[in-house]
Amino acid sequence: MGLNLFRGLLPARRTENHDQHTSAPEKETLTPHETGILEELEQPIYSIVTQLKEQINRGEYSVILGDDASGRLPALMVWQVVKELYKRKGYPAPAIRFVAGERYAMVEAQHKKQQVLQNYFGKMHDDISREHAKLGKVLIVTDTIATGHTIDIFVKALRQNDWPMDVATLSTLYIGTSQFQNRWNTTVVTGTNEKKKYYIDGYRNDMKGVEKSSKQLFVHPLTRLDAERHKEMRATVRLARLKTKEISDRILRNYPKDITP
Repeated sequence: MGLNLFRGLLPARRTENHDQHTSAPEKETLTPHETGILEELEQPIYSIVTQLKEQINRGEYSVILGDDASGRLPALMVWQVVKELYKRKGYPAPAIRFVAGERYAMVEAQHKKQQVLQNYFGKMHDDISREHAKLGKVLIVTDTIATGHTIDIFVKALRQNDWPMDVATLSTLYIGTSQFQNRWNTTVVTGTNEKKKYYIDGYRNDMKGVEKSSKQLFVHPLTRLDAERHKEMRATVRLARLKTKEISDRILRNYPKDITP
């Protein structure tokens, strides 16, 4: 998975021949519901990056790793903020990668996915090492941690490659962060103390533009749509990216001034 953020986000345009005169105009704004979902992320994302301010100030993270698919937009926002703060410090920009989680898989499937992830992280480790004079940690970003099984797989696969990591989540549902810190022996921060689900976009994938399968390491474009829904979804993805940038810029404007140059 390369650095092109829109790979897998904007599915290829359909080629069916449709009457242009009957086609609906392209969507120009997000719905109030979609806007509300994204706006709701601002405070927990701000909380996450301020809790990690010392690590960010030292340039500790070389990779922001998003838990696809629901963790994609939070990870993108964190990456946008960290990238700009690194730029102000003269640090190389962190990479961003996305891998599909495995929240409900059986033990055998989890083990298989861990092996695949271990190989993928090994290759990613080598690739990014060539881009950074000193390879830093991975910051895993997810929307909601319930049991922690998804992050278990990520942590084990990274540790097999001797790659340290921290974990950031918008919320936890059942277990406090201190218990996860002990379980993973690493820093774990949460954007809110409220026990709340942040499964971004629910069962509608329009703002992410992707869907995942339990058998795949990466998500794939959401393409099982008729032509008009496909067009609307592409516009929604584009508008959601613009909105995440707007929110990230606001977070940066309010970021503690004492740790920036």
